[in-house]
Amino acid sequence: MPTSRYLTTPLHYPPIYLIAAVETMKNPLLLQRGAVQWPIVHWSDGKWSQVFGSKILRFRIGHKKNTVGRIQWENDCVYENATFDQFQDWLRATKNCPENPMATRDPTSHWAYMGYQYMFELFDKDDDTISAIEWDRLGLDKDGWQSTIWIGSQGAYTPCHFDTYGFNLVLQIKGIKFGKILGPWEERGAALERFRLALLHRPYLV
Repeated sequence: MPTSRYLTTPLHYPPIYLIAAVETMKNPLLLQRGAVQWPIVHWSDGKWSQVFGSKILRFRIGHKKNTVGRIQWENDCVYENATFDQFQDWLRATKNCPENPMATRDPTSHWAYMGYQYMFELFDKDDDTISAIEWDRLGLDKDGWQSTIWIGSQGAYTPCHFDTYGFNLVLQIKGIKFGKILGPWEERGAALERFRLALLHRPYLV
């Protein structure tokens, strides 16, 4: 099986060649500190609070307890609409007043995330948040307008699935995210089944 390949910055060749390589690559590619110059990676929680303001975000809330042999599907969870500040208050277990839609779930026993939402649904075209995502530094003629955003708490996860379109570029802004990538060389059904069994035997991975 092919192994992951890693590149570290600074990049020693024009970004356009990087994208050309990604388009033909059969292996996952990690660019360590590849976005260190992007403004958005240096934003604090306070900055994000200003960015989202009173915007209503939809959060999926699930239980941290893993039951062997059972997958927690989307319809097994509850969904709440809340602001970014309410999500932050819930995480810190502070100010969880009845007005906070997430207050009915304990953050010590539950996780929550806002799934991949298109940024053009949240921000105007000329918003600083859009321009703060600089895919063009990697040779791609894109910015936040063509991007989605995911925000989650510790333990949050999505069930295994296949992405059937092109390739994904993922920018990790804050925190740690565990991901299992199944390559195109792996048989679809067998690969997912092996990974599902691995998670059931090692539930701490999710």
